[in-house]
Amino acid sequence: LDRQFYDADALEFTLQYNQLYLTADGNYDATAMFGHQNTATVVNGMQFGYVPNMAHNLLVNGDTNKNIFVAQPWNGLEHEQYQSQLLFVENDQHVRLFIENQGNEPVFFHIVGEILDRVVQGNRVQSAATETWLLGGSQNMIVDVVFDEPGVYAAVNHDYAAIYTGAATIFVAGDPFGLNPVLVGAEIIPAPVASYAYVLGNPSDAVPPTGVNSIAHPALNIHGLYTDEVASELKDNGVIPLWEVIPVVAGILAEQ
Repeated sequence: LDRQFYDADALEFTLQYNQLYLTADGNYDATAMFGHQNTATVVNGMQFGYVPNMAHNLLVNGDTNKNIFVAQPWNGLEHEQYQSQLLFVENDQHVRLFIENQGNEPVFFHIVGEILDRVVQGNRVQSAATETWLLGGSQNMIVDVVFDEPGVYAAVNHDYAAIYTGAATIFVAGDPFGLNPVLVGAEIIPAPVASYAYVLGNPSDAVPPTGVNSIAHPALNIHGLYTDEVASELKDNGVIPLWEVIPVVAGILAEQ
């Protein structure tokens, strides 16, 4: 048994699940709610808010229109702070997830390709080394996980109706696409990095307030259901507006 021990300090994210019940014109549909017929499943308020976009398509596939994931509805730079973004972590790094189920339906929390190393509820360790954990309505939990291998991992509500209506969150651990040599060669970064967060940052709305055991994120990008005014304030405070940065990066790569 290769048992590893990790410091309490962790890179932290928050994922808050809910359902939307909407009419065709986007208003609240009480009949759909009473019938448990949700029209969308959201994480931190957005459907498919943490899946690849056109920039990731370009970096990985060399083509902005060649999608990586089965669902990429918010591909374009024109979406600005609403464009979908990925979550980046290092390999062999302690990652702590604060999971909240704000909705009516249960969340069967699961990370495809990874094990939930520890689940805590009510200040008690409830499980270790489990694949899926059930979270009822109006419940929360803390999940500790270590991504041992470079790769792409989908955190989902393991209810297929929920997955395909929006409850998919993509983590990228390490450098699974071998981009470090490309980025170093283009002088976008001076040396190889342990995660793509050092280049693109992590989505600002998925990062909770920090505490004494929080590892600082290398950078943050502007992402979330923000007004343009709030997005502008975040930019002024050093949060990355990727819709402005990506065209510059793409131009540099095109010259290589």
